[in-house]
Amino acid sequence: MHFAQVATFLHFTHVTQSVATRFYIVNLRVKQEVIRSRRVQPTNIQRPSNLNVPQSDRGVSSTREVESLMSAYRLLCDAVHQINAFYGDQLLAVLFSTFFNITICLFYFPLALMFGDIITATSIGARAIVHFTYVVLLFRASTLVHDLADETAPTICKLVNTDLDPILVKCLEEFLLQLGKNKPRLSGLGFVDVHNSTLPRMAAAVTTYLVVLIQFEL
Repeated sequence: MHFAQVATFLHFTHVTQSVATRFYIVNLRVKQEVIRSRRVQPTNIQRPSNLNVPQSDRGVSSTREVESLMSAYRLLCDAVHQINAFYGDQLLAVLFSTFFNITICLFYFPLALMFGDIITATSIGARAIVHFTYVVLLFRASTLVHDLADETAPTICKLVNTDLDPILVKCLEEFLLQLGKNKPRLSGLGFVDVHNSTLPRMAAAVTTYLVVLIQFEL
């Protein structure tokens, strides 16, 4: 069981960090292309509203680049869904096992101290720390994917209100609409979100079960 947990942790964190890196690259490239397009737009010339000004070659290039980045973002969202399909049952089993082990360790740790068995208490406390660290590191890798994926929409909102080519603005607005529909989230079969925000809820659940076990013991 411990070998399976370690194997799942190493493989899952490697995959999620790779996806997070690519989300970061997409965000950076979108920002760079929009800024590059904005620099070539004349800001000190007032144009009549009824005058059709042809789009510059660089503006067309920026629009095409943003469209390709949109496709890359959609592929990354599909990759997150594939990760959920592949790791969902494994994550649920690992998180349930870790939750169970932490609860049992915290229950027997004070009992070992009460009976003066320092060696057993130290072993139980070390196991609890190891399981807790495991969950934190596992959630950290997944949270990075969530945060970088959610960072794309605010970045585009800040840039879309600047002086950009209308075609590029339309492209970015379509991108924003797609971002609202695609929310890449990693979870254990949809029951447990693999995110740092889940840690307080897990701590509350562990505390509740500890109280129940202590009441039965008393």
